[in-house]
Amino acid sequence: MHYLLILGANTLLALCFVFQKKYQSIAGTSVKATLTFNAFAGLATLVIFTLLGLCGVYTMQFSPFSLVMATAATVICLSYMVIGFKLLRAGNMPLYTMFLMTGGMLIPYIFGLGFLDEEFSWLRLGGIILIVAAVVISNTGTANATKTQILMCVAVFLLNGLMSVTSKVHQADISTHFSPVNSESFILIMSIVKIVFCFPVAFILTKKANESMKSCVNKNTLLLFILTAASDSGSYYLQLIGAKSIDAGVLYPLVTAGSIIFSAVAGMIAFRERPPRNQWIAMTVCLAGTCMFIR
Repeated sequence: MHYLLILGANTLLALCFVFQKKYQSIAGTSVKATLTFNAFAGLATLVIFTLLGLCGVYTMQFSPFSLVMATAATVICLSYMVIGFKLLRAGNMPLYTMFLMTGGMLIPYIFGLGFLDEEFSWLRLGGIILIVAAVVISNTGTANATKTQILMCVAVFLLNGLMSVTSKVHQADISTHFSPVNSESFILIMSIVKIVFCFPVAFILTKKANESMKSCVNKNTLLLFILTAASDSGSYYLQLIGAKSIDAGVLYPLVTAGSIIFSAVAGMIAFRERPPRNQWIAMTVCLAGTCMFIR
């Protein structure tokens, strides 16, 4: 059952990758486009959860602890996305991806061992090493980066790791005396935080640049907002459920490995991309590392 949750999360994550890439091809990768995307995706999440009866604004649970954790997770996510887009403009997509993915895996793994008394396993450590190797292999050929860009990559590494830790802490047993909300309400609170923060800032940036919102919000992007909200919130929802019973040292490495494999497959199907040899090698190594977590 646990592995089915991870499989579903990775599948939805790959779909989210497709929808985000399509949006970027229409609206670009500016900060304004990023914030607008998150604002409307957050709004779409509210609508979807309400229509499906999962949770609504008037029925969701609330606690100060969950609000703080949801706000922290949202701010962390937006921060590494803004930094990431600056790296993308410099043509350092491989470097950004490598630091993003390894941070989201290694930091919660170490946190789980050090603070959640999770079980250490030499086999799983070997799997971690193989997955890290797969990330490095898949991103070979990166152009030389400046010191500033390297520092930005380190920031992305730490921020994505903190994002995973924040989610795990909210779901872990150690948080029960803080009255955490359920997974549906936590996602809804994050969506509200996105809306409250992103809409005003995107509006200010648009006015400051004397631009129109039509480049980011039109009939082509509205559907992408909805599809992204459904896939992204669905994936995160399954990860939150998994975080209640799956060790951080297992959950996040498997999500990282799955994102490598599933995103590559999604790219081949949706964009007819032909992965180079290093990508095929990386997926093979990643698959081997993933198998070391399954028991």
